[in-house]
Parts: sequence; C-alpha cells; structure tokens
Amino acid sequence: MKVQPKISLWIRKPSKRVFAAFFFFVAACCFAFVWVLSDALHSTARQAAVQSTTNVSGLMTKVVGEHFEGLVHYLESYAGRYRFRENLAKKDWVNATVHLKDMVTGNASVDKAFFTDSDGNVVALYPPDPTVMGLNFAFREWFKSVALKRATIVSAVYRTASVPQPLVVAIATPIFGSDGVVLGYLTTLTRVETLAAWAGEKRPSPQGRILLLDHKNNLLAKLSDKNGESLDLSKEIEFLEGGDGSAEAREALDPVTKVPSFVGVSKVEKFGWRVLVTQPAAEVYAQANLLTRTIGVATALVGILLTILRAVWLQAQGRQDDQQLVALAEAKRQQEKFNESERRNREIAVRLHTVIENAPITLSAVDAEGLFTYSDGQGLATQGIKPGELVGQNAFVRFQQVEDLCDQIRRSLRGETVSYEFKMRTRWYLSHSSPILDADGKITGAVVFGFDTTTRKDAEEKAAVAEQQLRSVMNNMPSTLWAVNKDLICTVSEGKGLAALGLKSGEQVGLTLSELSTGLSNAMQLVARAMSGESFSQVSCMASSGRWMEIHFLPLLTLTGDIDGVLIVSTDVSDKMENERLSIREKSAQESSRLKSEFLANMSHEIRTPINGVIGLTGLLLDTSLTPEQAEFAHGIQSSGEILLTVINDILDFSKIEAGKLDFEETNFDLEQLLQDTVKAFSFAAVDAA
Repeated sequence: MKVQPKISLWIRKPSKRVFAAFFFFVAACCFAFVWVLSDALHSTARQAAVQSTTNVSGLMTKVVGEHFEGLVHYLESYAGRYRFRENLAKKDWVNATVHLKDMVTGNASVDKAFFTDSDGNVVALYPPDPTVMGLNFAFREWFKSVALKRATIVSAVYRTASVPQPLVVAIATPIFGSDGVVLGYLTTLTRVETLAAWAGEKRPSPQGRILLLDHKNNLLAKLSDKNGESLDLSKEIEFLEGGDGSAEAREALDPVTKVPSFVGVSKVEKFGWRVLVTQPAAEVYAQANLLTRTIGVATALVGILLTILRAVWLQAQGRQDDQQLVALAEAKRQQEKFNESERRNREIAVRLHTVIENAPITLSAVDAEGLFTYSDGQGLATQGIKPGELVGQNAFVRFQQVEDLCDQIRRSLRGETVSYEFKMRTRWYLSHSSPILDADGKITGAVVFGFDTTTRKDAEEKAAVAEQQLRSVMNNMPSTLWAVNKDLICTVSEGKGLAALGLKSGEQVGLTLSELSTGLSNAMQLVARAMSGESFSQVSCMASSGRWMEIHFLPLLTLTGDIDGVLIVSTDVSDKMENERLSIREKSAQESSRLKSEFLANMSHEIRTPINGVIGLTGLLLDTSLTPEQAEFAHGIQSSGEILLTVINDILDFSKIEAGKLDFEETNFDLEQLLQDTVKAFSFAAVDAA
C-alpha cells in the first residue's frame, strides 16, 4: 500500500480538514498578533528612548554650561579679591599661594591653581610641584588666547608635561593692577578624570553614558577603560548633527564604542562645548524583547492547547486512527532525531567555524541517511559551491558521479576511518572521513574533511616527467654519475658509462664509497676534498680497463648552503686522448717536413753560390788562350757545374712539391747541346771506370 504524506492522511476527511483550517487560521492570527505587537512595542521604546535621550542631552547642556560658568565665576571671584591682587602686585608669593590653596580646597572640580606673570612664568602654585614651578607657559594655546583677549578663556583639552602627564582643561583669567596693567594670569586646571566622575553621576541609565567634548570636539570625559585619552570626534559629531545643528537624538553607532545606541548631542553655546548622551539600543529594547518572548511563549501554549483539544475532539468522535497516529509518532520521533542531530552538528559547526573559515579546506558532515548537515570551508569555492549550500541534500545523489567519494562516505557510515584521493571534474582532492558516534557509541553520521591537492598533483606529474627526462638523459649520456651523501652512502648511480664497468643503472645505490666500482684507488681522499667545498676535476687511467676517464668532483649544497654530499661525474675520454696523440704526431711530422724543406732550401742556396762561382770562373777561363784540349776540359767543367746547379734546383722543386707550391714553366732548349753536355759529364767517370 502506498504511504501518503502524514498531513494529507490527516486532512483527507471533511471534519479534519475543517479543524486543520481552523488550527492554521488561529496560528496565523497569533503570529500576526505577536508580530504587530512586537513592532508596536519596539516603536514605542524607540520613541521613548529618542525623547529621553534628547531631554537628557538638553538638560545636561544646561547643567554643563552652569557648571563651567560656576567655575569661571569662581575663578574670577578670586581674581577680583583685593588682598590677592595686592599680594601679587607686591610679589608676595607666599600669601598668594595661600589664596591658591583656598581655591583648590574650596572647589572639588579644581585640581590645580597657579599664577603666571605677564611673560608666562609660573611664580605661584598649589599644590606645590617643583617640576612646574618656574616653567614658562607662553607656548600654550590657552596662554596665547588669554594674553590676546585679556578676558577669561576655557581651553581645549591637552596633556600636561608633569608626570603622570594627565589630560586637563585650563580656565585662565587676567589680573589687572590698580593702574590697569596686567599683573599676570590666574589659571586653574581640571583633570579629565574629575570631569568623567562628575559626568558619570548623571548618566541617563545603568548602561547609558554622558560624554563631554571641548570646542575642538575632543573627547573630554567618558565612562570607559580609556579615561584620560583625548579623541577627536569631529566627523562623528558632524554626522550626528546632520549638518544643521539638530539636537534631536537618533539611533546610530556610539562614536566611541561603535555599539548601536540612541545618541543625542547638544551644544553649550557660550563655551562651544558639546554634551553627547548615549543609551545602548540593546538596553532600550530589552523590555520590548522580553515582552515579545513572553507573548511568543503564550502563543506556543495556545498551540499546545489546540493540539490537546484536537486529541480530545478526535476521541470524542470515536475515530481511532491508530496506524496514522503511530505513523505520526514515528515521523515526530524521526523529526526529533533529525533535530537533535542537526543541533549537535550545529554546535560542532560553531566551534569549528573560526578554524575553517579562512582555511583552504572543505569540512562536511552527513547523517546516517547520507543527508548533509554541515558544509563549510573555502575549498567549496573550487567547485562553485557556497558554504551551507549542500545542507539538506543527499550526498549519494549530489555526488553520484564521484564514486570514490560516495564509497568513502558509505564506509565511514559503517564505522571505518578512511582516506581517499580522487578527481572531481578537473581538480584533485585528498579526503579523510570518520564516523560520528553518539554517547552510546552508535553511528549517527560521518564527518568528511578534505583539501584541494591539484597543485601538488600537478607538481608531482611535472616532477615525474622531469625525473623521467633526467633519467633518460642520464642513461643515454656517455658518462657515469654517482652521488654520495655525508655518510658516504651512494644515493645515485646512473649513466651509460656503467655498462663499460659491467654494472646496471641504480645497481650501486646503497653501497658505501669503498664498495663503489669507480676505478679510483684514492676515491676516499678525493671525496673528502670535495666535502670541504672544493670543486675540481682530473683525468685518470683506469687500471682495470686501461681507459682514460675525466672525473669531476662537485659538492652538493642544500638550500641553506650546507654541504650535503658529493656528485661524481666520470666521462670516458680515451678517444679524445687518442685523437690528441694523433694530432700531436701529425703536427710533429709536419714540423719535421717543414724543417727538412728549410734545410734543403738553405743547403741548396749555400751550394749554389760556389757552383755559380765555378761556372763563372770557367767562363772566364774559356775566354783566355787555351789549347783545344784545355778548352774541352774547361767546357766540361762548365757543363758539369750547370748540370749540378740544375740538380740543386730540382731538389728545391721537390721541397716545393712537398709544400704544394710547385710551379711548372715552359723554356726553350737545344737538345743536341743538352745531349753533348750530358755525355761530357759522364765521360770522365766512364774513362776512370775503364
């Protein structure tokens, strides 16, 4: 049978529909009555507060004016005493101080009285204060004002120089001699604390306050923890007066405490001061709120009474709807259970709100049915979800596409504490969840705490790609790379050069330096040298393979600059060394060839010089009278010399051929003469051989 909603079940019958309509009508009337009455009470309280604050403000304006007029008259009365002026004219400061003492002791508002000469020097003072006696007050604004106006003035609040440097208000008046010349100025000082105590006795209510402001709108006296501190409230006063000098109170923030209050301000026209009266709005509305709550309770009692009448009416009608009543009771129990869970979760939310308000996390709670009872944290913004938006929604429906999250919540509702890292849309999240237990240890829900790990995942992926690229480079570069830490343990063993040592990549990680197959007999000393911070390299021949290796030693530094280990990079330079040796040999051969060519050129030049001499002398000899036989011999000598010169030139041509500088030329010659000269050159040798 299909279960109908509990309200529709109850109002299906005409009699019950009539009663339901009556019940809701009465409830609506009660609510409207409470709302109208509450608004009326608050309006009445507001009007009364405005009126009372305005009256107190105006009354206090008159009282403050009379109070300070009394102080001014009090000061002027002493200034007009004949004996006092006579003492001042005679500079009898002892008797003048007696008059000052009478002034201080005769009026509780006077804290200090003193007399300054026309130049501003303090010459008489009570109570006595060595730090003040003799000081010059000509720089003070009040002294300048009274000296200029030659009439009684009331100063703005200022801080005295004497310890403990209190804030005071000065009242000064000139004293004239019998000849009309100013003898000096009589001044009284009133501490702000004294004015605060005086104003506090006249506050309008237990929590109300009366504040005095001087003609510069400096806070002169107030009941707070900041007594004695001068505050400029010019902007606040301008706002409260509305620019038109209105004295009617209004509801606004207290200028000092910033608490919603009823504030009235009035001006003491004669002195230019203002009286500020405040009453906290909470105090004003307290009685109206209490009455509203009372009426609300009465309305609730009416509702309860109507419920009882409904039950009696149903019983009188003899209509027993046991099943529906049981369903209603069960629904009520479930609602109470939900309300209790919601209350408990709300308390948790209040305690945690200050912690998670600005944290980049997500904190959620669900009940045993998977309904969100709490959802907060800045991490929700990454999914476009506002804090509290998920409350009341079913987690398994809202996030049905995120299987890992749904599985995590199900496991926590079964009593497990689990952690998942999953991807939602384009972002990664690390989520932790645990069950929520009541006082009896029964699972009533689960709490889920998570934060965005997209940045970390992206960094890990980039690091993995970079590591793979680095490892690929290291495995394919024609070098071997080792890294050892401060304990001389190998942490990296990579490079294509490991194959030449019969090792695999990473095979030596974890070995000590003495166990590494570096091929260096003095590896320990070289690493210790690098540990001291020195970077260096050397070329060594490996005894095991006979290969030449160029090895670099580099210290590994931390972010703080500390040495954390040593990096050893070994590169096979055997081919480079062999090429260098071949290059040296080639250069040596080229140098030898150059020297040989230079030698042949020099020798040919040295030999050619005497041969030319022989040929020349033979020519001279042939020009003399010779016998035919002698002439033939002379011709043979000349021909042999020319042949020898040709040979020497041919040697020079061979040198040019080696240098790649041989030039061919065409020349005319006598073949018959060449053959005769050749025969003659070898004829003597043939005769000797025969």
